[in-house]
Amino acid sequence: MLDFDPAAHVYRWGGKIVPGVTTVLRGLHSLAGVPLEILEAAQQRGTDVHAACEFLDQDDLDEDSLTDQTRGYVAGYRSFLVDCAPNYAGIEERVYHQTLGYAGTLDRRGELTYAGERIESAVIDLKTSAQAYPVVWEPQLAAYAQAARCPDARRFTLQLRPDGTYRLRECSGLSAWPVFVALLTLHNWKAKHECNR
Repeated sequence: MLDFDPAAHVYRWGGKIVPGVTTVLRGLHSLAGVPLEILEAAQQRGTDVHAACEFLDQDDLDEDSLTDQTRGYVAGYRSFLVDCAPNYAGIEERVYHQTLGYAGTLDRRGELTYAGERIESAVIDLKTSAQAYPVVWEPQLAAYAQAARCPDARRFTLQLRPDGTYRLRECSGLSAWPVFVALLTLHNWKAKHECNR
């Protein structure tokens, strides 16, 4: 049974702490030098936008709950819904890889239309950062797809913007999954040796 503590951002499988996808990927992109208040504000913005989009998908969004900061991002998500007509099989879905022992939260899984083509199996990760970080995003999506048992799904990042626009980007790097596995191996090796000190 997979449990998640959102306050601590800790996943447990059968009561035992297991690494999360974002934790494993931390070494790929350094945030050193970014002031803590900026990091915290970005994290809060991402949390708020994810929650608002989830409520929108469930047809339960209270428009008055949107802040000026989140309103534009949600408008971008609405445009994506109209343009790409997704049909979700999973929303904010907790996933666990039985063999490799890691967990994560997959933002969206299902069908969508992309570049005029109806795609039957896709995984989508919502992003609110101003910059794109494919070096992190591609292995992240590969890890989610594997844990969700849909390794052949096409992988997309949906970059929402404060001006009400969005960018849907396909992540097709073939090396993304081996990169994640290598990082997970390194993470587990370090954790084991830190415990044996």
